[in-house]
Amino acid sequence: MARGQWTLENPRTMRRRATLVGAVTLVLACSVPPPRGPEAAGAGKDNYLVFAAAQDGKTRTSWIVADDGPAGYREIAARGELVVAAGEHVFGWRTRKVLANQCDCQCLENAGGDQLAQGSPQVALCERPVDVQVDELVDLTGQTSSFALPDGKPLDLDSKCEMGEDSENQSQEECRAAPLGAVGPFLFVFDSCYGYYCGAAHGQMGAGFRVVDLRDRRIVPVLSAEEAASFARQALPAALAAFRAEGTSDDGDYVYAPDTAELTLQAPRFAADGTLVLDLQFTADASYAESDGRWSSYSRSVSVPAPTLPARLAPLTTPPPVARWMAAHVAKAPSTVRGWSRVEAAALAAFRAP
Repeated sequence: MARGQWTLENPRTMRRRATLVGAVTLVLACSVPPPRGPEAAGAGKDNYLVFAAAQDGKTRTSWIVADDGPAGYREIAARGELVVAAGEHVFGWRTRKVLANQCDCQCLENAGGDQLAQGSPQVALCERPVDVQVDELVDLTGQTSSFALPDGKPLDLDSKCEMGEDSENQSQEECRAAPLGAVGPFLFVFDSCYGYYCGAAHGQMGAGFRVVDLRDRRIVPVLSAEEAASFARQALPAALAAFRAEGTSDDGDYVYAPDTAELTLQAPRFAADGTLVLDLQFTADASYAESDGRWSSYSRSVSVPAPTLPARLAPLTTPPPVARWMAAHVAKAPSTVRGWSRVEAAALAAFRAP
């Protein structure tokens, strides 16, 4: 079974399904009336949003414009969150808490466990509301509804306590999304769900990958089927070498298996001079203890550069002001996730608003 799009299942039967999806579009190109007030700061110039997401979770987005000065760009506003743009809209990446009813495994055990009958009052009492976090893109202009990450569909995190031989009661389920980067109109998103099944030795994580085109807020592939097959074939030897360089487990029952490697996601990376590189992540089977969190449980991953840019990304050369900004920030923090999108001057007021 291919590895990739996740569904949380019983630890004994958990599967990973690979889907090579990709690409988000954050382009803005509409005619606007002559700017007034704060919008005039970027009027008549090329405007961009650029962000850097540090490993500590702190993200800062800058609004920059092309400038004739020595830096090559000028920052005119900033926000302490990830922000991307599309058309007339400016989207902030937000996290909020929601209540979800989930099965309390300890409650079930204390109430009698397998001796309980389905539908008994004790079973219903063990379904309790808990706080879980969800991620979404919020339109700072207020013109459109929020986009639930990772794919625009609100997550259903409710679960009921079920009794019987084949029951798979699950508690502590939470699904999150994380930015991998942005290239012009494309936002790359890693998503994962973590859950714990009653009676299991440990929890399980499933993983997935999406690319959202924010111009119409839909999921699109960054690689064509032909490109995915060709890139995987060309990059696999380097990925296998990287796996073997990491070594194997000392436990003979859970020997690390690099020969199971499959392409699971693609992520943009910017070189020191702002040049775009597409990294290919390959994922292989491993023991639970060897899982590295880069994909689902029971797996480890390595990344290698793609042999070339795919057709969808090839035209998106990093604009000179953005390349200058990238160069300055790569030197300061080389391990951060970065991205850029083109934005209209008329959206500056929404970007600056609290």
